[in-house]
Amino acid sequence: VMMPFGLTVLWFVHRGMAGGWREAMMASTVVLAMVISCWVMHASSMPYSYLDALLFSFILVVGNLFYSLRFPYALGATTLSVAIMLYCVATYAPMPMDIKRLAVFAIVAKALFTLLASYRLEQSERLSYLLLLKETLRAGDFQRDNQQLTHLSQTDPLTGLANRRQLESMVELYWQRAMEKGTPLGVAIIDIDHFKAYNDAYGHLQGDQCLCRVARALRQHSRPGHLVARFGGEEFVVLMQDADESQAKQAGERLKEGVAALALDHQGVEHGCVTVSVGIAIATPGPLISTVRLFSTADQALYQAKREGRNRCRMVTLSP
Repeated sequence: VMMPFGLTVLWFVHRGMAGGWREAMMASTVVLAMVISCWVMHASSMPYSYLDALLFSFILVVGNLFYSLRFPYALGATTLSVAIMLYCVATYAPMPMDIKRLAVFAIVAKALFTLLASYRLEQSERLSYLLLLKETLRAGDFQRDNQQLTHLSQTDPLTGLANRRQLESMVELYWQRAMEKGTPLGVAIIDIDHFKAYNDAYGHLQGDQCLCRVARALRQHSRPGHLVARFGGEEFVVLMQDADESQAKQAGERLKEGVAALALDHQGVEHGCVTVSVGIAIATPGPLISTVRLFSTADQALYQAKREGRNRCRMVTLSP
């Protein structure tokens, strides 16, 4: 009688159910098991069948401990099951009074102890869950803090661009990628023309604003995948992945023209506005070419642009 109902309940539980329905169906198997057990005892014609009542309390052990019902459901199923058994024992005439007292004691004792164990188990599980949740949240906070610290340690606080630390780490990564793919890597070093004179004329606060606007212009006119970094002072660097000679030259001119288009006043210089000089070096990684040589060549190209009158772009291609 019990098997079809029990298997059906287990099948539904296995498929997944909402918490309340799952607990209610599992609790119902406890109550039904008690009803069927009492019915079998009453219907039996075997002598001493009333001794089975001494084992009915193990149904509560299964429900409250093996099923691990939530405490409210365990309390409800246990209360109803005990009431059913007490009625069954009280109305079963063949059972001697001393056996009735022993059966009642056994069911009440097991009900109390299993309910206490169920309550403590649930409290322990809730506490474990809360501690796990607390540690998870704390770990998430630590991770966010570490990410923020990493971001701060790799970002220039004034311009928001990558700083020199991030640039140095990304150069190695870009170089390795270019080496694996056999593609060129370009480096553009950009210097604001006569920036010391600009600071002297307009003040350092205005100079900081100038740096920020130039940084935004460089980022705006750089292609996706290019890294724009502040190298120090008024110097900036742009790393250009997968850029051939034509693309690198166009990128340098675009950066130069983008800064000039800001039209920032700079009295006392030839052009009357803030301009930049750009030196570019481009190379395909090989055994005779290093990142140090690439940067050194870009720096030489920058000084060539300055010697020729500034506000211009010069490029050098390194041969393997």
